[in-house]
Formats: sequence, structure tokens, C-alpha cells
Amino acid sequence: MHGLTYAALTWVLIGECARFHRTNRLVRTLRYVLIGSLVALAAGFIVVAPIVVLAQVPPSGPLGIAWGWLASTAFAGMILSSLVLGIAVLRTNPLGYGGRVLGLFIIVLPITVALGFLAPQWAHPAGVETTIHFGVALIGATAAVNRSRPLRATELAKS
Repeated sequence: MHGLTYAALTWVLIGECARFHRTNRLVRTLRYVLIGSLVALAAGFIVVAPIVVLAQVPPSGPLGIAWGWLASTAFAGMILSSLVLGIAVLRTNPLGYGGRVLGLFIIVLPITVALGFLAPQWAHPAGVETTIHFGVALIGATAAVNRSRPLRATELAKS
């Protein structure tokens, strides 16, 4: 299930290419880092993880170690690129609601780290990962516009 989620989020980032073209170079670069991380995680959870589980590969074996490094590196890339992307779009947000949710990441991450020290039984990266998932999934989402009435000339000029 994780692999399909990462694949779907990759699809969103690829599909919203036009929205990213309206951003600065840093955000466009972070999009590629995030896509690479999500592709690695999707491929790992769809292909490698089932092999490791079904073949009962020991974690200390070469495949287990390689999968651990791949997953850890991709997960760190996903977290860091999402954090910086969220910060980079705070002022002028061309990414819709998703950009705002990724901006909340600067609050969620420190809370999760603080919980790791203060209440380790409550600390889990699920809050961080969920923020990333919702943020990426909502990229491009905008408020619905009521078009049931005719547009005024001033509204036509804006659109």
C-alpha cells in the first residue's frame, strides 16, 4: 500500500508540472528531488520489500542492508525536500492549498522531534509523512469558483 501511495504522489508532482513552472528555480529543483525520493520509495515498497519479506531475507544480509539504505535515503530526501519546498513557497504560494500544507511542515517536524525527546512513546514519523502526503496531494487544488451568475466586466478582467 505504501508503494502505491508514493506512486500516486509522484503522479501528482508530474501532472502539476505547469504549476511548478511558475515558481522559482529552487522549488523546481526540489520537485525533482521529491519525485526521485518518491519513485525510489514506490519502487522499493512495490518490488524490493515483498522480496525481502517473502524470501525472509535477514536484515543483516546484503539485500536487507541495501533496502535499508535505499529506504532511509529516499525517506530523508522526501522529508528534507518537502520541508524546504514548504518554506520556499510560504510568501508567494503558486502551489495552491498543497503549498500551504507543506508550509505547516515547519511546525509539524519540530513537534515530532520534541516528542521524540519528551514522550518517545508518542513520537512517530506518521505525522510528518501525513503532512507530506496531504501537501503533495493537494498541490494544484484551489477554491471552487461559483459560476452560476454571469461575470461582471471587472471579474472578466481578473480571469
